Amino acid sequence: MSKRTWMIVGAVVLCGAFAVAAVLEWRILAMALSGAICAVIAVIVITSASAIRSEGATQRRNQAQLRASLLERVDHLSEVLEAIQGDIDAGRGIAELRSSERRLEQALSNDIRELHSKFEVLTDSIGEVSTRLLTVEEPQRAGQPEIDRAQAAILEALALGFRRSAAWRDSDRNVLDRIAFGMEELRNGLHLDDSTLDSETTDPLERGNDGARVKDLLDSMASELTRAMYVETQQTEALLQLLPKITPRWLLPPLGRWALDARAMLHLAQIFEDKRPSRVLELGSGTSSVWMGYLAEKLGAQIVSVEHDEEFAERTEELLGLHGLNDVVTVKRAPLEPLRLGDVDYAWYATGALSDLEDVDLVLVDGPVGSTNRWARYPAVPMLWAALARDAVVVLDDSPRADEEDALDAWTAEYPLTRVQSGLSRLAVLRRSSEQVNRL
Repeated sequence: MSKRTWMIVGAVVLCGAFAVAAVLEWRILAMALSGAICAVIAVIVITSASAIRSEGATQRRNQAQLRASLLERVDHLSEVLEAIQGDIDAGRGIAELRSSERRLEQALSNDIRELHSKFEVLTDSIGEVSTRLLTVEEPQRAGQPEIDRAQAAILEALALGFRRSAAWRDSDRNVLDRIAFGMEELRNGLHLDDSTLDSETTDPLERGNDGARVKDLLDSMASELTRAMYVETQQTEALLQLLPKITPRWLLPPLGRWALDARAMLHLAQIFEDKRPSRVLELGSGTSSVWMGYLAEKLGAQIVSVEHDEEFAERTEELLGLHGLNDVVTVKRAPLEPLRLGDVDYAWYATGALSDLEDVDLVLVDGPVGSTNRWARYPAVPMLWAALARDAVVVLDDSPRADEEDALDAWTAEYPLTRVQSGLSRLAVLRRSSEQVNRL
């Protein structure tokens, strides 16, 4: 029993004793007992009040703790609701992105079909005009108007083709340059001078071979247009396959020209999926840094992008920030310094910037630019060999160029590297094996 219970029992006993003393008229004892009873009652009252206050304080503490717990739970539920709302908004964003992607695919497909149709019409027109130009019988009287009409038709068709082929990338600029050169030559061939028109012969093949030259030019231009159409179709198909592999958070930088084209980037995406690297090194930053950043983000990989140009490095970092990829891709500044390998001088990245690299699974060699010196990218393998993982993959851009072909031949001759996946794009892919280095 508690102390208060014992006090109450004691008070009852004292009351009983007081009653007995009063009956027996034991006045002194009765007075003493009455005082004791009063003292016990006072103690009981004080103890009860203290207990009540203590219980009240305990209840208030419990209520405060309960209130705090409820508030914490409410805050947690609010955070959960906000997260759910964010997921809902993100889901809407993804749905809108997928819808835009489908619309883009449909528009690109329609453009491809229209381009095919225009190029077929153009090719037929060129063939028909060539035939008519070679069968003109009266060049002095009727030949020049016929030629002028043919020229106007050809130039109009070419202009339409160029306007409709706005999607042509700068990587195909050499094709367009050859077509433009052919147009200029065609003008020169069609505008025959007075001495030619005054000639007694009526056979265009005998008038300084102008007719044959025009036909050759037309055939050449038709061939170039067909090739450009084929290349553009490949690039568009590659872009359609590439877009579903990433979910961009901002406007993607354009592919082509100095950057990897769509076909090469699709090839690189396939290498990422097959190799699943954890550490990636890129020599030469830019557009590919952003596209590869999304590929690496899906795999939890890290990319170090080496750049010798400060302005270009800043632009790349700005792009990465807009896409939220700064935690995935690190841009390292490494100015070009003189380097001598064997008896050849090179301009290569400052070795101090690359000294902390190790266990690199994948290397993309897209720098330095070829204009720095001959075989500009050859030092990549000799200078990075110690930092490569045992099963590393080396990817070289612009492999069809002569300097890059020479570098590939030297690498495979001097190092245990095997070339794989040839002909899929302009990228050359080499895989490291366990053989010994053959370099002297």
